[in-house]
Amino acid sequence: MIYSALIIEDNPVDAEVLRDYLHKYFPEINIVATGNSVRQIKQLLNDHAPQLVFMDIELTDGKSIELLDCLNTETIQLIFITSYDVFAIDAIRANAVDYIVKPVDAVVLKKAVAKALQRIEQKLYSPVAIVAPVQKISVPTTNGLAFIEVEKIIRAEANGSYTNLVLVGDTPLLVSRTLGLFEKTLPAHLFMRVHDTCVVNRNFIAGYTKSKTGSIKMNDGFVTNISAGKKDIFLKWMETAL
Repeated sequence: MIYSALIIEDNPVDAEVLRDYLHKYFPEINIVATGNSVRQIKQLLNDHAPQLVFMDIELTDGKSIELLDCLNTETIQLIFITSYDVFAIDAIRANAVDYIVKPVDAVVLKKAVAKALQRIEQKLYSPVAIVAPVQKISVPTTNGLAFIEVEKIIRAEANGSYTNLVLVGDTPLLVSRTLGLFEKTLPAHLFMRVHDTCVVNRNFIAGYTKSKTGSIKMNDGFVTNISAGKKDIFLKWMETAL
């Protein structure tokens, strides 16, 4: 299995050392992108949806650790690599896999990465828990609240800070809630965020097309790419329906 990784490091030498270690000891890790500033982090995460992130803390334009509240450590295995040891408590709060102080020791790095890959494997291949399905959700409208049966939601599309709900047998509904909130609310066995702009209902997926990242077609003809790094997760998720 190939694992996607992102490196955030503003020191080119340190970035190259880390890259060399990963290539040597973990050839199954694909470094999909690198960044060197805090301002790049959100965009890189949205564009590439990496499974692992190796992140320096002290960057030229600030501290990456200040973005902790924006990082979803349920889907990202985060390893901090820094010259300072004063942020360990913040790293623990972020549920980070490990906190490595420079210069990076190969043995320490190998243990941290092995732990991260084990976490990923556990989430991918652990038996799906049987939970009572959410029957309806409430969404705000101009007149109050609308109660929608989740099984009638074909997909949810990001529209700035709003979300467009595409429904069976009804007109799309624009809701003043973020896509991230719907991702957390809708049942995971039925819905998946395949792209930073789209959450889909597996029951309305008509087909999958092979490509570098893959794309899916919905029953209504809508087509969306799968974010880089999510293809294997998507295919495994679809297999649980069989």
